Amino acid sequence: MKHIVLGCLFLLTAASAARASSEKTLKKDAQFYFSEGKYDRALPLYRKLDSLHPGNLEYQYNLGLCYLNSSPEKDKAVFFLEKVAATPKPPGGAQEALARAYSLNYQFKEAITAYEKVLTV
Repeated sequence: MKHIVLGCLFLLTAASAARASSEKTLKKDAQFYFSEGKYDRALPLYRKLDSLHPGNLEYQYNLGLCYLNSSPEKDKAVFFLEKVAATPKPPGGAQEALARAYSLNYQFKEAITAYEKVLTV
């Protein structure tokens, strides 16, 4: 019985370590592709990271930029960038990216408002 319990603990520890390692690799790969401007390759990785850590500002911002720069689903860029821009201290460039996303989605009133915010900062 004692061996079974120890075996189960070992398996749980090993599974947890493997998950942490694969998540670390996932983040590293996402950051690499993003920094290289390969947004289409970074997009599915950031989607996975966002599903693991919903509400993570960095993941949402990068996900919004990936949608903005590579995907035909520009409306999803608006979704993520609105969330990021609404935070008390959004990353630099978030408001301008949101304005661009609005513009590409033919939401011109919102784009003008967002660009005006960029100019007043």
